[in-house]
Amino acid sequence: MSGVDDRLTIIVGPAGHGVVEHALVVADAGGGRRMQVARPEAITSQGGGVGAGVNHLHYTDALFGPTTDEAARVFVHLAGSLGGRVVVTLHDVPLGDDARDRRRAAAYRAVAATADGLIVASGHEAAHARRAGVTAPLTVIPLPVIERAVSPPLAGDCPTLSVGVLGYVYPGKGHAEVLAAAATLPADVGVVAGGRASDGHEDLAVTLATAAARRGRSFTVTGWLDEPALIRFLGSTTVPVVAAPAASASASLNTWIGAGRRPIVVATDYTVEYAARAAALVHLVPSGQLASAMAAALSDPERTWCTSPVPEALTLAAVAARHDRVLGDALSGRQAC
Repeated sequence: MSGVDDRLTIIVGPAGHGVVEHALVVADAGGGRRMQVARPEAITSQGGGVGAGVNHLHYTDALFGPTTDEAARVFVHLAGSLGGRVVVTLHDVPLGDDARDRRRAAAYRAVAATADGLIVASGHEAAHARRAGVTAPLTVIPLPVIERAVSPPLAGDCPTLSVGVLGYVYPGKGHAEVLAAAATLPADVGVVAGGRASDGHEDLAVTLATAAARRGRSFTVTGWLDEPALIRFLGSTTVPVVAAPAASASASLNTWIGAGRRPIVVATDYTVEYAARAAALVHLVPSGQLASAMAAALSDPERTWCTSPVPEALTLAAVAARHDRVLGDALSGRQAC
């Protein structure tokens, strides 16, 4: 593709952040150049000369400022300083209509207004961007499934029985829903959070552990998982569950699938959309059937493993190629589709 050397992905944020990791993986799999900085000031302090013909930035407010308004202001200033065209991938699009999400919607409109191309990760997210007042065309490119070599326990092993939720511990991730649904499971089945508490939500991990103890159940937070520890968690968890009630995209879901697991997934607008694309890879259940689905999986753990291939559209190669197309269209002045 022409113009590869004049495309730059600028990734703002600390290593380990989900948006940063996604941006790095996709950028490295595609064309063009990429740069990563921990803070946006590292770019704006350099003045001109940083940008390219087309600049791709990933936006979620937490990466650009301490408040929603400040994050949008910093992003708009950065986008305007780059000189070339700008493509923005919007993450964590406001989903609600409370006062906080109305402020976030205004910020996302300001960010979107800087862009010559916009990307979101799901049709569900695109619909909420429209609700937030984003009127420019949106390209939906799903999060990629990164395949990992993960093996089930060997015959004869006696692993500890567990229900696992992967990802940061924060309100709305689904840990509370899983703990409630686990109330009727055998007492020796623990609930394990694979990851650490999100910054500012350390108290939630304590609250969840206390609630579990009242029910006579263990609740464990593993802490940050490096790659070897992540592979062990993905393989040793008896029942993988994705139960976030309001997710608009989920790297955690893709991580389970990339490990060859077939997680129990609570039906939401996003997961129903996902299942329409990859029905064989998930066990989709209404929220009211989560407990019975977990019990069934405990009695037959093999149903939580999957040998069906990942749809081509969800592979890293396909996702990176679609990003390349959007950036190439922006560079040439064409409308992305």
